[in-house]
Amino acid sequence: MFCTDFRIIAYLPIVTDQLALRVATKRRKVDGFTRVIYSDPVFGKSFAKSEDWADDVDDWYARGSLRFEPAGGGFSNIVTADYFRAETVGTGQVLVAARPVGVLDQNRLDLTTAAGAPVATRSGGASFASQRWAGGPTAATGLGFPSYQSLVARQGQLGIRTRYADQPLFSKQEVYGIGNVTTIDITDNITLKNLIGYRSYLVDQSFDLDGTELPDQSGFFFADFEHLSEELQLQGKAFDAQLSWIIGGYYFNEKGSDIAGGITAGNPTFIETSGFGKNRSTSVFGQVYFTPRGFDKLTLTVGGRYTWDKRTYTWTHRTGANCRVLNDSGMALPADACNLTRSTAFSDPTYNITLDYRWTPDVMTYIAHRRGYCSGGFNARASNRLQRVPFDSETIEDIEVGLKSKLDLGALPVRFNVAAFRSKNKGFQANATIFEGGVVTTNIINAGSATIKGGEAELSLGPIAGLEVALNGAIADFVFDRFDTVVVPTSGPRTGLPTPVTLRDISGYNSKYTWGATVTHSADLGFAKMRSTFNYSWKSRAYSGLSVPFSESPEGDLPSFGIANGSVRFEDVAGTGAYVSGSVANLFNTRRMQSNLSLQASLGFTTAYYAAPRMWTIEVGMRF
Repeated sequence: MFCTDFRIIAYLPIVTDQLALRVATKRRKVDGFTRVIYSDPVFGKSFAKSEDWADDVDDWYARGSLRFEPAGGGFSNIVTADYFRAETVGTGQVLVAARPVGVLDQNRLDLTTAAGAPVATRSGGASFASQRWAGGPTAATGLGFPSYQSLVARQGQLGIRTRYADQPLFSKQEVYGIGNVTTIDITDNITLKNLIGYRSYLVDQSFDLDGTELPDQSGFFFADFEHLSEELQLQGKAFDAQLSWIIGGYYFNEKGSDIAGGITAGNPTFIETSGFGKNRSTSVFGQVYFTPRGFDKLTLTVGGRYTWDKRTYTWTHRTGANCRVLNDSGMALPADACNLTRSTAFSDPTYNITLDYRWTPDVMTYIAHRRGYCSGGFNARASNRLQRVPFDSETIEDIEVGLKSKLDLGALPVRFNVAAFRSKNKGFQANATIFEGGVVTTNIINAGSATIKGGEAELSLGPIAGLEVALNGAIADFVFDRFDTVVVPTSGPRTGLPTPVTLRDISGYNSKYTWGATVTHSADLGFAKMRSTFNYSWKSRAYSGLSVPFSESPEGDLPSFGIANGSVRFEDVAGTGAYVSGSVANLFNTRRMQSNLSLQASLGFTTAYYAAPRMWTIEVGMRF
C-alpha cells in the first residue's frame, strides 16, 4: 500500500495590515486495501479489468480567502472560495451474515424453480424452505443462484479484505462553494454582520450492496444539488457590558435532483428511482448573555430560534420504460407524464437556557436546558400514496449539569471536566425497508420516543515536565420508551402477514460505554523540538437490532473494539522551518467493524465495512 499527501499553504500580504490573500491546496492519493473481484455469472457481462482495490483515496482540495480591513477599522470583509474533487473505487463492504428466509432468496425461487417452472406465489412456507435448501447452494433456482448462506461461508474463507461485485465500482464527488462575511461596527457597542454562501454538490457512484457477484442489489446513484444561505446578525453590549446580545434572521434554499438505478433480485429489468426536491428554511433568532452587577461570577444565557421549513418533492420513478409512480387512486401514471409533486411544511421553536457560575478563574459549574428540532419531510423513494405520506418532525429536550476546572495540586497541573445529562426524544425518525413488486425502498417513519441518560468525564495530568496523561470516559444509556414497528409472525392466524406492534423499554443503537487514554511527551532535543503521542480508545457493542420490519438481528450489531494510534513529530529541525513526522494508525492491527448495512429483517443479509489495517505514514515539510 502506498500513500502520497502533498500540501501547500501560502499567506500573501497585498497591502500591509489591510488586504491579504491566503491560499492552500492539498492532494492525496492512497492505495486501497480491499480487493474487489468482478464477476457476473448470471448475465455474463464483460469487464475492462478483472479486479480493483476499494477503500482508496484520490482527492484534491483547494481553498482561497481574501481579507480586506481598511485603515481606520470598523469594517472587514472576507471572501472565501473552495473546491474539492474525489474519484475512488469506493468502500469495500463485505458479506458477513445471511438468513435462509431472506426476501431476496425467496424472490429468486419465485422467479423460477429448480425445474425452470414459475412459482405462482411467494408464501415462504415449509415447501419454500425444503425446495430452497434441499438441492445445495447452486440448485435452489433454475438460474443457478447460490444461497446467501453459502456465500457467507465463502466470505469467511476469503477474509475481510476481499469481496466480489457484479459491476465496476466507482465513486466520484465534486464540490465547490463561495462565501462572504461582512462585519461593520456601527458604534462601539453595536456590530452588524452578514454571512452569505453558495455551495454546489455533484455525486456519481455505483454500488453493490450485498458484496457478492449476484445481481441482487447493484446499481448506480447520481445527485446534483445546490444550496444558498443568507444570515444577518446584529450584536452588541448594553448596561456597561453586563448584557451581551445577538439577534438575526437566517434563510436557506436548497434544490436538486437524484437518480438511483439498477436491478434487484435477479430481475434484469432496469429500475430507476428518481426525483427533484426543493427545501426552504427561514428562521429568526436571538440570544442574550447577562452578568448582573454585583454577581460578576454568574452568567445567564437565554437563546431562542423559531424555524419555518417547507419541503417539496417530485417523484419520477420508472421500471424500464414504464412509470412506477402511482396516483392517489393506486393507478400508474402514464409514461409520458411520469411525475407527481407534493409539498408540506413544518415549524417549531428551539431554545437554550444556561446558568453558569465561575467560582474562580479556573473553576466553573453550569446547568443547561435545551430543545432541538429536526424537520420532517418526504421519502424520496416513495411510489404510492401511503409511502408519500410525509414523516413528521423530530424533537429532543435535555438537561445537563457539569463542572469544568483547571487546577494546580501542588506542583501537579490538573484539568478535570465532568458532566451528566438526560435527554428526551420524540418523533424518532427511523428507516423502514419495504420490498414491494421486486423493488426495495427505504422510507423514513416516526417510530416512537426515547430517553437518553448518561455522563462523561475528562482528567488530564502533568506528572512531570513535558509529559501529559489524559483520560476520558462516557456512558450513554439509550432506551426506546416506545418503538412502533411491524413483525411477520411465523405461526398463528397471521402467519406471513405484517402485523403492527409496539415495543417498549428496549436498548437503542449506540455504544453504551466509551473510554480512552492519551499520553503526550514534548521535549527540546537541541537540534529539534519533539512531540510524541500515543492514544487508545474503546467502544462497547453497538446494537442495531431495531428495524422496521422488526427482527432480532444480532448479525447487524457492531462488536466492541479498541484501537491504538501513535505518532512522533520533530519541528524546527536544525533551526529551520523543516519538520518530520511519523505516525501509525491501528497500531495493533485490530480487526474493527466500523459500520454495517443490516437488512436481515427485509432482504436477509448484512454487509459490513472494516476499518483500515495498520498503516504507517511519514510526513516531511517546510515552513517558510
